[in-house]
Amino acid sequence: MNDLVIINEMKCFFKSEIYKGRLLNWGIFYDHINKFGLSDEIITQLKTWFISINEFQVLKSIPDKTEEVFIHNADTCYIKNANHTSQFDHDYTQEDIELMLLLLSILKEQNWNYSNPFVSFNTDIFNKPYRVTLIHHSLNPEKQTKAFFRVLNKDPISLDTFNYSYKLKELVQKKKNILIAGSTGSGKTTLINSLLTQTDPSEHSIILEDTYELVSPSSRTSRLISDHIGLDELLSYSLRMSPDRIVLGEIRSKEVLTYILGMNTGHKGMITSIHSNSAKDSLLRLATLYATYADSKMNYEMILKLVCSNIDYVIYLENKQITEIIEVYGAEGSNTFYDNAV
Repeated sequence: MNDLVIINEMKCFFKSEIYKGRLLNWGIFYDHINKFGLSDEIITQLKTWFISINEFQVLKSIPDKTEEVFIHNADTCYIKNANHTSQFDHDYTQEDIELMLLLLSILKEQNWNYSNPFVSFNTDIFNKPYRVTLIHHSLNPEKQTKAFFRVLNKDPISLDTFNYSYKLKELVQKKKNILIAGSTGSGKTTLINSLLTQTDPSEHSIILEDTYELVSPSSRTSRLISDHIGLDELLSYSLRMSPDRIVLGEIRSKEVLTYILGMNTGHKGMITSIHSNSAKDSLLRLATLYATYADSKMNYEMILKLVCSNIDYVIYLENKQITEIIEVYGAEGSNTFYDNAV
């Protein structure tokens, strides 16, 4: 039996144990492989492989300014840095990648399988915080697992690095209701974190999100993460916690109802984000979401009026830059009334 066959057999043993939910440290793995009288050279190769899988060393050499890592398969991996995307080269096989991702999901206690094929969670790898999104191989015809690693900022970026920072500070300090809009990766979360540095430390701020991304410098912050409870329920709870400010990471579905109604009952300084193509489009999208999930007899024009009477400003971002800030005055029929604020 040649060395390659032996190495593959030892790897298969490790893989089979992982699929059984058994996490092996090096000592246990070594005790197993040492029974076969392997040479020191093979043991060294297996130890190097073992460490690379368990420590997720595929991410060890990525550049410092990396924003996202995309793993479509072993041969198609990319790194995104600012506005540039480049090929990410490595020496891992597809089987290695699949095993690393499975191990990572188990270590983070994620129920990731055929019945729950999409998971998203936060973790630290080589002292870098990531938001990890895993797509199970059962969801695509190629039967390949996909992974997306977004690098999170440990410390908020100074608001002064954004254009129109003077206006942004004013909006936060005057407790305006702000909707931040843009496409995926446009910098919405980064901007919210920077805005939070301008909040009054005496305020009781409540932050609601799916995964831990937002950071508040105030010790009087209550953070609620939706895990087994939906964001809409968390919003209902938060309204009973005497909040001075509510920050919702992103509006995607029925939480829009509670959020808009919360504004309508007098809550100020609320901040959230939404995916859209422009500042104006974000108001229409918000109204559409409300109409989709509301169990009411209000027509779309009435809903749009409700949205526009409660959102004070919309900030739109493209490629980490603010391209629009509009002040919203209201709506009549299907027309929205607003003006450029800068």
